[in-house]
Amino acid sequence: MSEKIEQELMLLNRLYKEEDELYRDYAVKIGVSATEFWILYTLCTSVEPCSQRMLSELWFYPKQTINSAIRKLMGAALVVLIPVEGRRNQKIVRLTDKGEAFCSEKVRPLIKAENTAFLQFSEEERALILTLFKKQINCLKIEFDRID
Repeated sequence: MSEKIEQELMLLNRLYKEEDELYRDYAVKIGVSATEFWILYTLCTSVEPCSQRMLSELWFYPKQTINSAIRKLMGAALVVLIPVEGRRNQKIVRLTDKGEAFCSEKVRPLIKAENTAFLQFSEEERALILTLFKKQINCLKIEFDRID
């Protein structure tokens, strides 16, 4: 592999990590873990009810990690679990009134900042970023599968 490719990949990975750190630092700033933040973020933005399984699949966290984070959010009275009728073990995660207030004060401003930042790109640039990012992930999956 050429040195140029290695440098480009290092930069790409550092940029991924930098973005991840921006979100992690924000979560710490508002007093929650990264997992708790992404749960709250999803509950703020989702139009459909969110189950624990959905949150696990959406954010690629193990089910136990999601469960632990939800328990912590429940302890802070930010969310509740509501059993789904007719579904034995499925529960929906909902924001409490306190959770709604917390999200309005702490999470929604970040979402607004994300929107403002993303809108600094043209529609074509936004589409290109998403297309290339998806392609990179798909290519990595294929290559990682070849390693095994």
